[in-house]
Amino acid sequence: MHMVCLGVCRRLLLYWKGPIGPLCVRLGSRSVNELSQKLVSLCPYIPFDFARKPRSVSEVMRWKATEFRQFLLYSGPIVLRDILSENLYHHFMLLSVGIRILICPQLASKFCDYANDLLVLFVTEAGKLYGEEIYVYNVHSLIHLANDVKNLGPLDEFSSFPFENKLGQLKK
Repeated sequence: MHMVCLGVCRRLLLYWKGPIGPLCVRLGSRSVNELSQKLVSLCPYIPFDFARKPRSVSEVMRWKATEFRQFLLYSGPIVLRDILSENLYHHFMLLSVGIRILICPQLASKFCDYANDLLVLFVTEAGKLYGEEIYVYNVHSLIHLANDVKNLGPLDEFSSFPFENKLGQLKK
């Protein structure tokens, strides 16, 4: 939750939208608006299994971790396809597919090493696409995630999501 969704996925969205990150990866305002429109247009098709409906990219600083997760695993691969450049899109898909494999119990047991290769490639290529400033702790930690899955089971078995949900109930 904290490393992948609130760390890496949010950083990528902020790089594409601005105001942080290199200018060479920043989307124009027209593309950001198109991305937001595509996300919001998915609302009627999002099942109740998801905690939240997609919101505009302009609200990304107020997105919850579940929104970043939904973006990374489900809506992002669809809405980013014709908005990001081909190399940025393929780079995002390395992360999306790698995390998707590590979340699913059946896939994680069979393809954990492949997911590791995808995430290592994601981290390696990140510096070339976004510059050295992308190498923060959360991005670096991705190269260790597959080993954690081997030791602890699929990501959802040791994710912070259930604890955060329980904390919300306790607060109420």
